[in-house]
Amino acid sequence: MPPQRSNPRELFLSATLSLLLGGVIVGFLVVICGGFAVYFLIVLLGLFGVGLLHYVLWGHAFSAEVAGEREEEDSADRPAEANGTLRDNSPSSRF
Repeated sequence: MPPQRSNPRELFLSATLSLLLGGVIVGFLVVICGGFAVYFLIVLLGLFGVGLLHYVLWGHAFSAEVAGEREEEDSADRPAEANGTLRDNSPSSRF
């Protein structure tokens, strides 16, 4: 079954409500914790930034490097899917 496309209006509504709820939760934490939550959010943003930097420097290049291998795996699976049988992709069967 093909994936259903989301209505842009539904996407906007869910994003808006998520941001609104997140803002209320952060505001509540700032009031309750006396500003400690702001430092916690700064640390979380820093960790997110390190993860993003890691992906940009290493992960994206690695994905491009193994694209050929991934294509070989996909092409090897296509005939098996057409016959109704699937290959065993467990780690022990790859060696």
